[in-house]
Amino acid sequence: MNLENRNILRLSGIVGIVASVLLCIGADLMFYSPNIEPGFSNLVNSLTSPFSVPHWRLVLGHYLVVLSFPIAIYSVLHIYLALKPSGQLGTLLLIAVEIATGTIGTVYNGTIPFFGTAVRVKNTLPESMQSYLIQMLSEFQDLQIGLQFVFLSGLALWSIIFVVLVLGGETLYPRWMALFNPILIGISLVLVLSLLPQTIAEYLAPVFFFGSNLIFYTISTVTVWNKEEKAIPNLAKTKRSFV
Repeated sequence: MNLENRNILRLSGIVGIVASVLLCIGADLMFYSPNIEPGFSNLVNSLTSPFSVPHWRLVLGHYLVVLSFPIAIYSVLHIYLALKPSGQLGTLLLIAVEIATGTIGTVYNGTIPFFGTAVRVKNTLPESMQSYLIQMLSEFQDLQIGLQFVFLSGLALWSIIFVVLVLGGETLYPRWMALFNPILIGISLVLVLSLLPQTIAEYLAPVFFFGSNLIFYTISTVTVWNKEEKAIPNLAKTKRSFV
């Protein structure tokens, strides 16, 4: 049974990596433009600039991000098995936070095609109507602030729980793995992007959040890949405990 659980641990880690890659590609398709700094808040500002994302990129990027979320759900088994030895309650709390944060992030990204389409249509409207469109989207952006705040708060809470579990209990991770949480990875990415040439940074900036995910799952999967079978918790016992 432990051999089966090790296979699940490895497979779910690989799934997390694949889902993160798809999310990165989707985000880059929706956000990247050489004319403005990428990011959701800048889409409204871009209504007064020549920025425009082709319709096919918005559609393809949107579906890659949204459809990657169900795939990514399977990857929580990887984190669950890696952290479960430290205690089931804390691990389940972290999983709940991850699923909730991922759901909010998916909803958040689902609004991007609306903005992108508005940007594309804006230049076809008479100048008198353009101001109404800009005002409408600026007010709509206020609704996004709550999603942004909850999403970032979820990432912060996830990082805190992860650090506590890794440093405070027995897990499949070495103690240094606590450094590779979304917040610290994100800060590191910001520093790296600031040092890169602008042309390269423009391509990488849209995948900021999903890039953190990709780095985490890659390091996590490599770290626990060769863990001894006896060290991996029995997933079947976990299932029976909920019956």
